[in-house]
Amino acid sequence: MSTTPLGMRGTVSVHTEQSRPPANQRYQPEVDVRILGPLRIAVGGRTARLRGDRVTRLAALLSVSADAVVPFDRIVDVLWDDPPESARQQVHNVVGTLRRALAGGPGPLVVTEGSGYRLAVPQSAVDAYRFQAAAHGARQALAEGRPRHALDIFTKGLTLWRGPALAGLRDSRLANTAAVLDEQRLDAIEAATDIRLRLGEAGAILGELSALVAEHPFRESLRALLMRALHAAGRQADALAVYEAGRRMLADELGLDPGPQLRRAHDAVLRGETAGALAVAGAASAMEPTAEIAGAPGTTAAPGLVSGGSVSAFELNGSAAAEPDGPDADLAGAGLSATPHVEAGSRAAAMPDVLEAEQPIATRTRGPVAQTVPAPRIDRSFLPRDIGEFVGRRQQTEALIEQAGIGGPAPQVAVIDGMGGVGKSALAVHVAHRLVPQFPDGHYFIDLSGFCAVTEPLEPAQALEALLRASGLDPESLPEGMDERSALWRARLAGRRVLVLLDNARDAAQVRPLLPGTGEAFVLITSRRRMPSLEGAVAVPLDVMRADSAIALFSRIIGPERAAVEPEAVASAVELCGHLPLAIQVAAARLRDRATWPVERVAEQLSRHRTRFLVAGDRDVTAILAWSYHLLPAPGKRLFRLLSVHPGPDFDAHTASALTGMPLPETEAVLEQLFEANLLQERVPGRYHLHDLVHDCAAELQNSHGEAVEQALAEERLIDYHVRAALAWCAVLASDRAAQASQNSYPGIDADPVQRAKDPAHALRLLEANLGNFVAVRRLAVASGRSQAADELAKALAPHFGQL
Repeated sequence: MSTTPLGMRGTVSVHTEQSRPPANQRYQPEVDVRILGPLRIAVGGRTARLRGDRVTRLAALLSVSADAVVPFDRIVDVLWDDPPESARQQVHNVVGTLRRALAGGPGPLVVTEGSGYRLAVPQSAVDAYRFQAAAHGARQALAEGRPRHALDIFTKGLTLWRGPALAGLRDSRLANTAAVLDEQRLDAIEAATDIRLRLGEAGAILGELSALVAEHPFRESLRALLMRALHAAGRQADALAVYEAGRRMLADELGLDPGPQLRRAHDAVLRGETAGALAVAGAASAMEPTAEIAGAPGTTAAPGLVSGGSVSAFELNGSAAAEPDGPDADLAGAGLSATPHVEAGSRAAAMPDVLEAEQPIATRTRGPVAQTVPAPRIDRSFLPRDIGEFVGRRQQTEALIEQAGIGGPAPQVAVIDGMGGVGKSALAVHVAHRLVPQFPDGHYFIDLSGFCAVTEPLEPAQALEALLRASGLDPESLPEGMDERSALWRARLAGRRVLVLLDNARDAAQVRPLLPGTGEAFVLITSRRRMPSLEGAVAVPLDVMRADSAIALFSRIIGPERAAVEPEAVASAVELCGHLPLAIQVAAARLRDRATWPVERVAEQLSRHRTRFLVAGDRDVTAILAWSYHLLPAPGKRLFRLLSVHPGPDFDAHTASALTGMPLPETEAVLEQLFEANLLQERVPGRYHLHDLVHDCAAELQNSHGEAVEQALAEERLIDYHVRAALAWCAVLASDRAAQASQNSYPGIDADPVQRAKDPAHALRLLEANLGNFVAVRRLAVASGRSQAADELAKALAPHFGQL
């Protein structure tokens, strides 16, 4: 029998369950399925006419899942955005139309199995499987030291492509399959080009590489290859110009620096390394396949196609392999393969002649694993620089490093939350750099701008675009929808040991679509908001620094010798900074730049006008803290501003209700919002306080956004509440009906009822917990000219605490 090279009208025979040939009988060429370009299915040399959008979609879905059952629900999802009630009957109608279009073979090509349908063709009938087998065979030949042979196989495999995968049929639910197939094509082109470069063909590939870089400008691996080819051709200046153009584009479009591949190529050109060394430096990444798309958790891609090789083995003796059974049978029957494998003793799909149309069908085999296709390794690291002045946080660092090593079926996720300026990003970046050796397949970083004065929070779809581009995907292959991008991101990370740092997240909804799907990944998230709703995440709350760490940070910035001269002033300065890392850095940096200032001068400035002093360039501590305020709903903003009026050390929900005049349940809900935003701290259950610098921020906002009348009424309500509380709690202690009657005759202004004391012991606890507040509120009453209320408060507390 003559052979027909693929790319021509060669076909492969088909055998259905109803008509399966004897094991020693060769298959006759009958069906050819093309998805590497516009969808085309030929039966017996005749191209099938696929009429209608749904028929075409179904044909594409079954083709990418060749010889595997596609569940009915999956078919419905692909055919309709909003399935009608008659979906089941309509699916039957579409299947019937497709069967008629594919008529002409020895039996029906679309067969019903269980609750789904199967395109009854061998996988070798589909050009994508043949291409994957060729790519795998080429990589194996390269690993065996046969680069020329590998190049021949890559070249033959690439001739199967007639355009973008599933061209003209970029349905969003099939977009993942098409995008990953296109990515595999680019990987094969890069690998073949790299081989040609190493074989001394630099001049011959310059034109092709230049066109590819123009078509995929964000693909750094292609740009690095072009730089190496230019350098090998003696055009060093042009190679450096290509690097500079890429660097500017990455910075302007994505806010990213060049990745390791581009940086290494740049350094090698500057050092004048030989062409051979340059080519070898880029060979590893070019030789690796792309991510799997079949069976990756959370993906919407149809089962069947697996990158880096064929899902199945191609028998060399002309007979079909046995159908799968045993423990792998369910996976095989679904078109899924956790690890591509072949039977011991066979040479599998790596052979170059697998591209010939006369080859027998591919079948999934069982038995011991002879070889595996390695998971792709990404030579990409986008972490920001670690800072040399990082100190403290030992407990949190060790906890995060320990969590990163846990592993498991799901990715490990940690959320570092805390108030603005507390050092969340610094800790996350420091830990990420410590973890680099544990995650060799890539280190991704993105600032989600969840709390920023000048930009809106990054939408998940935008973030996914940046992450996918950083992973090497060219913009033309990006799906449109957020769900499709999320699925593709998970597919590209599947099986890879990667670290993902999502900085400055607004909330759980923003980060969920960005999470990987498998347990090899570790995700670090930083946010000003607590994220109790993020499933499976470990919370790492970050408070201000301990005194010793705060002093160490201040001393490291100004210099240990200078700090040692005035240790008391240093301690006073960090105390006035509230042990907040950002404030300490700003204050210490201002002192560092003034060699004539003593440390005591900084402490004086902080005590006199702290908010004005804690500004240096683009770092304004009060303004940065206020970013959290600006994202609050209106009731939260009002309560936060008015809390600056409260003069005491802490408060509870009843006090806040009196301060604002809001009902208690609404006040409790707003307090929870402030707590989740890390604008409030909770010393004991139910009692809150503001950090000193946050209190300063609230006061600044009240002065600039509040109203004098509103503040005066809030002060009046607050004073009246404390008078009534003192009367009520002291009455319970003394069982004094007169005192109780006095309390009832002092209703206050629009205030919720005072918290009830259950018994004398409870009343005593309430009085002791609020003693500092009583003292501060009485002083406020005196200062605001409400002497009668001040006297009432003193009289109420006199029997138990003496005259105030």
